[in-house]
Amino acid sequence: MPDFLLEIGCEEIPARMLKAGSDRLGNNIAAAMQHADFPVDLAHGEIFSTPRRLSVYLRDLPGREPDIERNEVGPSWKIAFKNGAPTPAAEAFAKKHGAVVSSLEKVTTPKGEYVGIRVTRKGRATSDVLKQIVEDELKNFYWEKTMYWRGKTAERFVRPIRWMVALLGEQVIPIEFAGIVASRTSRGHRTLGPGTVEVRSPRDYVGDLKASGVLVNPAERAQQIDAQAKRLELDKKISIRTDRELQDTVVNLTEFPSVILGCRGRHEWQAATTFPRGAEHRWRPAGNHPARA
Repeated sequence: MPDFLLEIGCEEIPARMLKAGSDRLGNNIAAAMQHADFPVDLAHGEIFSTPRRLSVYLRDLPGREPDIERNEVGPSWKIAFKNGAPTPAAEAFAKKHGAVVSSLEKVTTPKGEYVGIRVTRKGRATSDVLKQIVEDELKNFYWEKTMYWRGKTAERFVRPIRWMVALLGEQVIPIEFAGIVASRTSRGHRTLGPGTVEVRSPRDYVGDLKASGVLVNPAERAQQIDAQAKRLELDKKISIRTDRELQDTVVNLTEFPSVILGCRGRHEWQAATTFPRGAEHRWRPAGNHPARA
């Protein structure tokens, strides 16, 4: 069964809004799929985010939504049939449900006898269901602050959308929003991997973006910061104070973080998490460096 990938590519999203927004997008899409009777569980999927993208990854989706069977009850039997012959009421009820009059049945209820019919609605292709769900979600998606960039009557989002990727297996789903039609073309890091990235399938996504300088998983970015800070402590024989709140902010400010050692004062050595977009750094105090003696 194919996997589904959605990536919404934006201009830089504020760090404080990124996690809540990405979680809400993933949970809302999963809930809408469950409402359509798809066996979707985010525990077996992924929600990714960087300052420039929101991504939802759902695994092992069936090719179609389930067929739905239901019993429909229409007008009173006395009104629908006169002397055993169908009336316009019976014909209209049958036509409404795409059936012939001969398929109508008598249904007995506490209120009396009525015309009934068993209706089967064939399930739609999963790609069609996803297209409708995602487009509806984006049109109504909540952000505490939004902006418009295509005129005051056009769509609003947290930041302007510049590209979208939507894949079900290797099939492109042409989701449309804000004048953008989804494709398989993503974008790499602004400086480490500038240019476009062609994603063949959802299972290639994380690796393709990593090769273009983007760690789409926030947990992987946090691990990279921790590992590089630990290496710096061992190499320089220093101690770097842990500040998880600051680190969470840095994770949501970067697509490929790096830890460096620098100095902001005459004798004050600092460990900084930085990324190659100029002088954008977040500092954490470090101590016991020889130069401070």
